[in-house]
Amino acid sequence: MTTPAPYYDDGTVTLYHGDALELMPAIDADVVITDPPYGISYKPGGFPNSQTFAPVAGDNGDEMMRWALALPARSVVFGAEHCATSVPASSTWHVWDKRESAAADRILGSPFELLVTSWKCERQMFRVLHAGTVNADHKIAKQCRRVHPTQKPVVLLRRIIEKWTTPADVIVDPFAGSGSTLRAAKDLGRRAIGFELEREYCDAIVDRLAQEVLAL
Repeated sequence: MTTPAPYYDDGTVTLYHGDALELMPAIDADVVITDPPYGISYKPGGFPNSQTFAPVAGDNGDEMMRWALALPARSVVFGAEHCATSVPASSTWHVWDKRESAAADRILGSPFELLVTSWKCERQMFRVLHAGTVNADHKIAKQCRRVHPTQKPVVLLRRIIEKWTTPADVIVDPFAGSGSTLRAAKDLGRRAIGFELEREYCDAIVDRLAQEVLAL
C-alpha cells in the first residue's frame, strides 16, 4: 500500500489526512497512544464558552476499541469504560483522575476516565486536571484553547509517553483529533505519526504543532 503525502511533517512529527484503518498497515509503530471515537454524541452547549466542533468521524466505539487493541504495536487506549466488552482480558486498566486532589469532589463533568494498555503491567493513576474548558495546559501558551470535543491535556499525554515509551520508540495516534499526543511527543523530542479524517482538525493540529517546543 502506498502512503499518501503527509499533510504536515516537521522531521519529528508527521500527520496524514486520511483513514488510519486503511493507512496503518504501511506504517511501522512501536507504541500506539490514542483516543478512538466511542459514541460520544457530542452536542454544543455543554461547556462554558461552548462552540461548535466538526463531527467526530467513524464514531463506532466497540469496533475501534477492538481494532486499536489488536494492533501489533503496544497500545494505550482511552475510552475503555465505554467499550468494556471489547477490552480483552490480556489488557490492564488504568485511571485518569481529572481532579486537582483526591479531596476535590466538585468538578464539571466526569471526575475520571479509564484507559487500557494492551499488555499486562502495573496499574497506574494519572492525576491531571481537566474540568470543562479548564485543564492542566492552562499555563502553557495557547495549549488550553479547546479545538476538539474530546481534547486531552498535553500534560497528561506527556506523562503517558514518559511512562510507557522509550526515546527510540515511534509513537502513532491513529485518531489524532486535537493533536495532543503529537504535541506531547514533539515536546519530548519523540518521533510521532498521526492520522486524522477531518481536515478541520488536521488544520488545528498543524497550528498546535507549528508552535515552538514547549518547556517541560
